[in-house]
Amino acid sequence: MKSATKTLIINLVIAVMPVLIVGLVGRLLTDTNSTWFVALNKPTEFPPNVVFSIMWSVIYLCFAAVLFLLLQRKQMDLFTLVTLLLTGIFQWAWSLVYFRLHSLLLGLVMLVVLAALAAALFLALGKKDKLYLYILAIYPMWLTLATFLNLALWTIN
Repeated sequence: MKSATKTLIINLVIAVMPVLIVGLVGRLLTDTNSTWFVALNKPTEFPPNVVFSIMWSVIYLCFAAVLFLLLQRKQMDLFTLVTLLLTGIFQWAWSLVYFRLHSLLLGLVMLVVLAALAAALFLALGKKDKLYLYILAIYPMWLTLATFLNLALWTIN
């Protein structure tokens, strides 16, 4: 196997595996069929549960693509790596706090932290290549929607 092909495969595995782990653990922590979640009063704008699964699949695919490009182009730096890791950890924390501890308020706080991490990540990635911002553009939009939905749930419950 040629060195370039080997590097491409290694970078692909390195990009996909952590994103897959974040997604799987997040899914394990999320229970949209729980008695608690089903009983919540939801705003009329609340999307069906299937929308969340689809959106997170797309978002994680975008994160894997950006991570792969960063590795291929040798543009990964410590700040970007740490910010990506913290984003994954806080995604888990949000699912844990929201679906397992049933804290809408703390879930809202977690989303604000995630928004700050997303802003830091976007600033760092924007300095490298605007393409990364286009690929991940869906993430801050989804975080904004999630924040408004979380706030609405907290307000009406």
